[in-house]
Amino acid sequence: MKPILPPVGVRAITVLAALVFISCANQDSTKDSQQRIPPGPSGQPSFVYFQSDSTVVSVGDSLVLSVWDYPQFNTHANVRLNGAITVPLIGEIKVAGTTKEDLTRTLRRRLSDYIKGDVLLSLEVYGPAPKITVLGMVPNQGSFQANTELTLLEVISRAGGWTEFADLRYIKITRQSTSTSKASILVADLTSYMETGDPQGLPLVRPGDLVFVPKKENFVREFGAFLWDVILLFGFFGILN
Repeated sequence: MKPILPPVGVRAITVLAALVFISCANQDSTKDSQQRIPPGPSGQPSFVYFQSDSTVVSVGDSLVLSVWDYPQFNTHANVRLNGAITVPLIGEIKVAGTTKEDLTRTLRRRLSDYIKGDVLLSLEVYGPAPKITVLGMVPNQGSFQANTELTLLEVISRAGGWTEFADLRYIKITRQSTSTSKASILVADLTSYMETGDPQGLPLVRPGDLVFVPKKENFVREFGAFLWDVILLFGFFGILN
């Protein structure tokens, strides 16, 4: 016995209704996911979520504070140049330079003046995605986002390779220390890799590093200028004698 199917018109309406339902569900899901990801400051749309409690809040970071059962305290604010944010009813709070864990304790203590009992809150810290900057003798100078370490060759390749004037023997990698304000400089020789093909000697470039490819010195031109200076010098003394 064949199964009884509804008329074609009914089936078409059923299929259309199902498609509309799925479309609406996808739109709601997309809307919810977009609401969970707070936008960053204008001009810096690419932000990443810092999950670690030891993350140090910096100027320009985006903070999302959610207080359970007390939405009047919910805050989405960017850390201003003075290192502070403003929380409704509480006012201005200095946040730059503190860890996510310490800031959570501070917020819980400040909120306890307004909330009886346990203060249940969630604090999310977002910051600009780290970048690697390449300058010097490369076709495309600039910065690109990088969340992981890359080889020096990969970094230079993203900048379009190197020009004919590049000195690949003395590529400088400037790296800012995470514990101090001092920066360290690493010097890499890419010519050894070009000769052997062994990447073991190449340092890894970390997010936040600055790579500078210097210009090759024109030895012939400089030596010619030196000889010309010598000729002029001896000619001058010859006239004096």
